Amino acid sequence: MFSFDNVKSYDPEVASAMQQDLERQRTHIELCSRN
Repeated sequence: MFSFDNVKSYDPEVASAMQQDLERQRTHIELCSRN
């Protein structure tokens, strides 16, 4: 599993945004369609 420790030590705000997006991807279904 990827660790955000390096990112968190450099830029905590970016690490938080990455963590939130990862959680969003895990809990929400995105549907895509092609025409």
